[in-house]
Amino acid sequence: MKNSMLCCIMVCIMFPMVNGSCQNDAKSVRNNEVTVAPSLVKFASQMGFKYELTLEKAKKGDLNAIKDMMEFHGTTDGTDALNHAQTCLELIPVATDDRFALACQNLKPKLKTLLLERFTLAQGRTKNTELQKPLKDWAPGTWAVLNNLPFNCPSCEAAKKMTKEYTKNADGTLSKINPEVSGQDAAPTTDQNIDGMKPAAGSPRGADAPAPTNQTIAPPAKKEGGN
Repeated sequence: MKNSMLCCIMVCIMFPMVNGSCQNDAKSVRNNEVTVAPSLVKFASQMGFKYELTLEKAKKGDLNAIKDMMEFHGTTDGTDALNHAQTCLELIPVATDDRFALACQNLKPKLKTLLLERFTLAQGRTKNTELQKPLKDWAPGTWAVLNNLPFNCPSCEAAKKMTKEYTKNADGTLSKINPEVSGQDAAPTTDQNIDGMKPAAGSPRGADAPAPTNQTIAPPAKKEGGN
């Protein structure tokens, strides 16, 4: 009887802890949190690499920071290498596949091969089930770049289109560009470039100067009593 009561008490105590742990794991997956091992941060500090600061920049899509994170794979080994691979794998959807792929374009071929191998190992460690699927399915841009294949960047094209159609104001807001107005104001006329003067209305280009006349100018009259 006492043993049964003791078991019931233990179950009541442990159930909230297990349930809470499951909720934390689910929350981590939903928020795309990136796993960072404390031992890895310590190792990076010893190597003079500001791991956490670089990671925060990389999460925001900073290309240089992402590239630095990838190149740090050449320094890591053993457990630190696996931990770093898991961090970088979970970083891809946070930084976005397009930004990650752009940052990896100019990596050395050997490093690209190493990343593919380590990402495969990291897929067996991450708790994010979506990232356990083939890399080609959820990060096609990164997969293509690491395999030295052509990379099509939809978000890059969208950004270029946005730049052509909108202009950024001083207060950070965007205003749509009027093609007709911007086309008129884009380049000054030739006359403006030369002398800063606009041609008169209805006059042909280069006709600013008065045309010569056919009037005869008489010589000045001699003074009386002069030599």
